[in-house]
Amino acid sequence: MPIVSAAACAVALAAAVAFETPAQPAAAIAEPDDVSAARRREHALDAYYRGNPEQALAEYLAIIEQDPADHHAREQSIWILRELGRHEEALWHIGRLAEHESPGEAAALYTVVAALSRDIDAAREAYTAREAAAAGPEEQFHAGLAEFLDNDYEAATELLEAARSHRSLQPHAEWLLARIAAERGEHEHAAKLLQKARREEPNLTAALIPLAESLLALGETERAHEVLNRAELSIPWNKTASELNARLVGDHPELLAARVERRERRIAGLEPEPVSVIAPERDTIPALRVGLAENLQRIDLKAGGAFVLVSHGGELLARGEAGTVLRVAHRSEGGRTTGSGHPQAAITLEDNGLLTLIESTEPVRLEYLSPEHTTAVFDFAFGGGQYSAGYEDRRYRGSMEVFPSTDGGLTLVNEVNIEEYLYSVVPSEMPASWPAGALQAQAAAARSYTLAGAGRFASRGFDLYGSVRSAFYRGVDGEHPHAVAAVQATQGQVLMTGDRPLNAVYSANAGGHTEDSEVVWGSSSSLVGVPDPQVLRWMRDKLESRGGPAAGDRHGTPLAGEAWLPPAALQQWIRTRPESFSGDTRFAAYHAYRWRLLVSRTEIEERLEAHGQEVGTLQAVIPRGRGAGGRVQSVELRGSETRRVLTGDTIRHRLGGLRSTLFVVDPVYNSAGEVEFFWFTGGGWGHGVGMCQTGAAAMGELGYPYQAILAHYYPRAELRQMYRREAP
Repeated sequence: MPIVSAAACAVALAAAVAFETPAQPAAAIAEPDDVSAARRREHALDAYYRGNPEQALAEYLAIIEQDPADHHAREQSIWILRELGRHEEALWHIGRLAEHESPGEAAALYTVVAALSRDIDAAREAYTAREAAAAGPEEQFHAGLAEFLDNDYEAATELLEAARSHRSLQPHAEWLLARIAAERGEHEHAAKLLQKARREEPNLTAALIPLAESLLALGETERAHEVLNRAELSIPWNKTASELNARLVGDHPELLAARVERRERRIAGLEPEPVSVIAPERDTIPALRVGLAENLQRIDLKAGGAFVLVSHGGELLARGEAGTVLRVAHRSEGGRTTGSGHPQAAITLEDNGLLTLIESTEPVRLEYLSPEHTTAVFDFAFGGGQYSAGYEDRRYRGSMEVFPSTDGGLTLVNEVNIEEYLYSVVPSEMPASWPAGALQAQAAAARSYTLAGAGRFASRGFDLYGSVRSAFYRGVDGEHPHAVAAVQATQGQVLMTGDRPLNAVYSANAGGHTEDSEVVWGSSSSLVGVPDPQVLRWMRDKLESRGGPAAGDRHGTPLAGEAWLPPAALQQWIRTRPESFSGDTRFAAYHAYRWRLLVSRTEIEERLEAHGQEVGTLQAVIPRGRGAGGRVQSVELRGSETRRVLTGDTIRHRLGGLRSTLFVVDPVYNSAGEVEFFWFTGGGWGHGVGMCQTGAAAMGELGYPYQAILAHYYPRAELRQMYRREAP
């Protein structure tokens, strides 16, 4: 037994006695009693990864029943019980574990689980006893959260202030402290805490509305309006943001007037300068139609050079010079469409006081007489539904097209060749300061992904979106010489599977292990999960065989069908920060590699309601199945009225804007026995399929060429020259 303090032993043993009831849960033993523990372990692991944690728990409990000293099985049981929200049973097993092994660790775990449970008195008592053994920030935070839910703000403040010392807990500790400060009327302090929390973890969108409310209480209406504008973009499902903003603008109409004035000053002052770099051999490069925005009511554009406006059939509608402002508005008669059945696009050209009005139900296209000219787009809304949402003025190469959207309003499309499109996409998706090998890998992957998906949105009038729904495309102002050099160094090079471009998806951070497309999106492909080599070293002594029929159904990656992390080790993998390419601190944002998110039950319910997926009062969030990299395949939502299953990217969006599906989740109960929050702990940023951009940067820094980086993340693809290139 490890050497620990007498106090820690005392706490652990007290914990063991404190939860003599309820009795040890009965195991739903699936096989005869004489089945070996090794075989049951295989069955448990297979059940867990196939999405049946209840069956996995039954197997582990059967092992314990045969051998109460099997601490390995007890550890797995504790973590599964915790995931299922069965905290009292987990506490019982923690007590048994403390009697025999690692009493200090068990006591710390007891404190955390007690705080998560509905018995806040037990949590308080456990932490008070644990203080003598120097409780860590994890215990301080959870004990502070328990006190917060019990409305003991004095005790909560002391504990949460202590928990702020740990960076992973700091944003949420400050968010809770801000709520306490606002409740006490200390709005200046609350606003400072919320702003600090958001700077550290921008994904904490739950801070936006409280920040706006504190700013309003301080009389800072303009700043509150800015925050609420961002909230309406970032969390559009939240009715409070739009209601507060509407009320604020109604009381202070000068806010809108000031915004319009600032916009007009920017339109007058911005001159869309020509670009200095044109892609070599432009005639050989495929063209793309990029959907910049849909359902717009108005668009303000400014031409950077001599241009023509042409109709869908090629008829010349107007000519214009550099500096002309084009104001495009959606028009309908009496709120209805015109006699043709389509709403009209009304375009006003402002040029030295001369106004020209063009109305059309068909696409109207702006084309330049020279390829270096650009078009400015003002107050461009981007990132809707993402924490990074906002407004920007942007400039784009190529031609612009406007036409009525299928869902109402107007659609704005930018037509540009793929190489010049990539000049912007590469540095928008990956910092241009990163190693050249990583930028070149990004260029080839983005080119392959773009060509594979071209035409995907043809029914909407374009090939792909200009947002993260396809790829982040900021236009000319996002370009950088390093990225342009990377694109030109790989011009025309495409990852292929057979005779087709690979759908070479990528994500910001894979958390150390990428995932099969089948796990994330339910469709098998040549996109298979691969671990970083350092991760394999970390996992080596923790892996177990799944056995059974699933052993051979994987894709030949090092972990495939042979070895998997059991539940307790998976928790450790996600809750710690093991070395990996993805975790290289020179490139990995702290809260991208490993992250936390405390999401209120009501927020998830509101997100579900906004998409017609209500479940009543949400009672449980249960992961159902995981891939070799640990990512959740689906999630069961249990509500008071019904159950639903989420899959794919809806998991992240509906559960609070999670950074990834590589997560574990704890329900947090209040003193009334209701779930108040869901506490997510996860790894990585994005879907985790294909190339890890952070990992690519780490590999590039170590001297790996882009071909080797691509071979690592896309092991089933071949890099080929699709069209001609010219060396820069």
